[in-house]
Amino acid sequence: MKLKLSIKQVLLDFLSIWGQVHDHFKRNEKYETLINLLSEKDYYNDDDLSIPNLTEISKQTGVK
Repeated sequence: MKLKLSIKQVLLDFLSIWGQVHDHFKRNEKYETLINLLSEKDYYNDDDLSIPNLTEISKQTGVK
């Protein structure tokens, strides 16, 4: 059985355990830009905020 997984769901899953993700990767230069971007707003708890898609993340972080 092939599991279909959306990027939005992956981001939601990361945001649901954000404390652990942030603590683990906050000092890692490779992920610093992404961690900072996702830390700027409370995407998980604020229903008025939409989760950024990959295009938006790429534009804001320079990661391709």
